[in-house]
Formats: sequence, C-alpha cells, structure tokens
Amino acid sequence: MVLSKVGLSGASGMLGGAIIREVLARGMTGRLSSRKTPEVNHPSLRWSPWDLIEWKTPNGIDNIFGGVDAVIHAGASVPGSGPELSNKQLFDANVRSCLALGEWAIDREVPLVYVSGAVVYEDSGQDRMVETSPVNSTGLGGFYGSTKFLAEQVLFSLGEKGLDLIVLRPTSIYGPGLSKEKMIPKFLRKSLDGEEIVLQPPVNDKINLIHSSDVARASLDAIESRVSGVFNLAGPSEVSIEEIANACVVNAGAGRVTIKSEVGPRKPTIRYRLSCHKANEEFGYEAKIHLSEGIRTVLAEDFHVD
Repeated sequence: MVLSKVGLSGASGMLGGAIIREVLARGMTGRLSSRKTPEVNHPSLRWSPWDLIEWKTPNGIDNIFGGVDAVIHAGASVPGSGPELSNKQLFDANVRSCLALGEWAIDREVPLVYVSGAVVYEDSGQDRMVETSPVNSTGLGGFYGSTKFLAEQVLFSLGEKGLDLIVLRPTSIYGPGLSKEKMIPKFLRKSLDGEEIVLQPPVNDKINLIHSSDVARASLDAIESRVSGVFNLAGPSEVSIEEIANACVVNAGAGRVTIKSEVGPRKPTIRYRLSCHKANEEFGYEAKIHLSEGIRTVLAEDFHVD
C-alpha cells in the first residue's frame, strides 16, 4: 500500500511522539489528534483536539482524519499519566472511542491500526505466547487492562462487518516522553543527581520492554504491507529491575545501585515473553532498540543529556 497521509490519535503521548517522528522520517503527512497539544510543530502535520472521553460523530471524525490513507489509534487513558479518571471515563476513552472510530473507518473504507497490549493475555508468565494464546479481562492491568480487552472485542466485531483491522499487542513500552513517575525516568533522575538507587527485592524478576520507536516502525510497516489480524510485538529480550537500574547508572555516568538483601530463595518471574514470529513473517518486524540505546534516547530527549 502506498501510504502518504496517516491519521494518529494519542499524538501527545509517548508512543504518539514516536509515531510522529517515524511519519516525518518517511516523508509522510499526518493528521493528528490528542487531548493535549503535541510539542512537535511541522508543516506536514495538522493537529485537532480530541479528548477520547468525548463521543465523536462520523462528521466530527471527518474533521480530524478526513482524507487519510489509514488511522493508527494509539490514544488511550492510562492510570497515572494524567488526571485521575473514573471507571466510566476510562471506559469511554478506551472502549467507546474504538467503537466510534471503527464505525467511521468502515464507512470511509480506511484501514485501522489499534495499539492494544500484551496486558490482555490471561497468563503473563507463559513462555512464548502467540496471538492465539488465551486472553481475558482480568489480567495484570486491572480495569485499564479490561478496557484494552473490551476494545479488542469491539473492534473484532466490527471486523466481521468489514473493518480493515490490524491489532498490535506490544509488551511494556518505554521511550522519550515516558511519565516522570515511571521506573526508568525515576532511576535516571537519581543517577544524574549522583544519588543511590535502592532496590527492594525481588530485583531479578524480568519483563520484556519494547522501545516506542520499534512500535512506531511496526505500525507503519504493517499498514504498508497490507496485513490484517493480531500481531505480537516484543523487545529484544526480557530484563530485570536490577539490569534496568544498572543500565541507567552506566548511561547517565553517575549514581550507584544498592540492593537490599532478599529473605529466602525465590524463583524469579518473567512476564510478557511473546513470540513475534507472525509479525516477522508478515511484515518483517524485528526489534532494533536494545535497553542501553533506548535509555540513551530518554536521556537525550527528556533530560537533554547527550
């Protein structure tokens, strides 16, 4: 598919920023929406406000995304990243918006990419989960995770009515623009200030991290390859809290890591070990950004440290 004009929700968020950078790097134009005005200002981009809590009519969505070749729905309300929302508001932002956007995409014959997440899988500790592994609405993400699950179900039902749909399930996303209250920015701030990062057990539990630029690249590659269906996206490897802390200290060039002693033996847990074989086969996906490089992008963009 020749892709020249891309619609994007969630433009002011961490993933939205990465997708914008990828859109511009490929010489495309963008029609953006978000609750807050994105920091980027470029003649190839046009932004319109849309708080996903607000229901949009098809004409209202036309005013935002009219004329695009495809839409990437990266917008979502995530607990801890903005004003505290009620469950009703979280449902409206994360589920009802998918219904409005999906119905619009059917009528306008526009492909839709929905960025979901590995949080929908029933067993986060299963080894090499594939896209057909069991999912449910009661996973690790609490009610937020439930909304991602329900949004998928809404879009799958619209897929039966003709929606051209791609669902991406990335693992835990990090990158420039990550909330200051999240682990990596907090560790980097302590490191840059020359402070001690004190880790409480367990420190060897691992999780798969994926850089926002890898998700952005996959989103556009999937559209251009004209694929459809559900695709896992994972980073290069699973990393522990200790490894993350040490990488922050090394790349910041300051600080230190102290680990409180653990009481008794304990088998480490590993979360979100996804198989990305399907994404690799259908649109060539392969994670490119390893942890140290990813942390350096956060240092450069958010802390202005080269």
